[in-house]
Amino acid sequence: MQNVAIYINHRASNAQFDKWKNEIEKTLFRSHLLFRTPIDMQELHQCLESDVEQKLDAIVSVGGDGTANTILQILAKSNIGFLVLPGGTANDLASELGNKGPSSQIVKSLRYGQCKMIDLISINGKYMATNGGLGLAQYVAQTINKVRKDFPLFKKVMKFTGKNIYGVFFLRELLGQKLRYFDLELTTDAGVEKIRTPLLLINNQPVLAGRFKVAPLNKNNDGKFNILALTHKNRFSLVKAVTQVLLGQYPTHDPDFRTWETTQAVVENTGNGRIDFFGDGEVFPASERFEIKLERHALKVFSGNEVSADSIDFGQFFKDKLH
Repeated sequence: MQNVAIYINHRASNAQFDKWKNEIEKTLFRSHLLFRTPIDMQELHQCLESDVEQKLDAIVSVGGDGTANTILQILAKSNIGFLVLPGGTANDLASELGNKGPSSQIVKSLRYGQCKMIDLISINGKYMATNGGLGLAQYVAQTINKVRKDFPLFKKVMKFTGKNIYGVFFLRELLGQKLRYFDLELTTDAGVEKIRTPLLLINNQPVLAGRFKVAPLNKNNDGKFNILALTHKNRFSLVKAVTQVLLGQYPTHDPDFRTWETTQAVVENTGNGRIDFFGDGEVFPASERFEIKLERHALKVFSGNEVSADSIDFGQFFKDKLH
């Protein structure tokens, strides 16, 4: 019998408690289920630490990328499987793992033990599973999180607009009066460079915010991560490049659309002051220097697109039916 803890974030855009509870109970009818709805971060961490100590078989996250990010900080490098259900807006990690479509199909990946290992990226010691960075995209994440916190009804707006809300806020930042550039020193496996950019992204998967292919060839289990920096010197060329990405046209021949593939990096602000960083849709602690490294096969995850007639453990399947 599997021992499974399910964490449901009521504040996420699409986390409907009763819907998910019923679906999970119906699909995991032979498992011992513990549903958790922590009221604050302290309770969440206490529950997670207890689950890890008890060596549960799996943890389920029902929420957005921020919820998953909070949980994976504790699960990283453990042997506990992690199932991410799409209860947020972008749901980048869930989508990349194939955890979309009918919820019963997604949950079956846990029931039949269909899991794999993915890489994580460490940013000054804090883990990230999807995409992150600084500059324009960080401002978008910070603004949306603040609006969602200050205006509860905004949650309904996000549910209605879905992933498109990120494009709207990104264009708002891009076309605003003030476009802040960062003078950075970037150290990668290829060497040291000085760059000036309004947007630098660290990518562990191809897609950001549910639809923007910022690193088409990147994978979360290939042993490297991608860095993207826009070094355009004027707003017109910058807008042109971003528009191409928004339209799904990767600007391959744009010399100011710069990318690196690496296993480690250091990003240092050569200007004044600390700068913010975002990862998995959450704002990370500000710093003048970000030490970034790949953590190979650091998280055990269940994947909905792994479930097929050829991959099901039929021994476990018939065992469930006979009991």
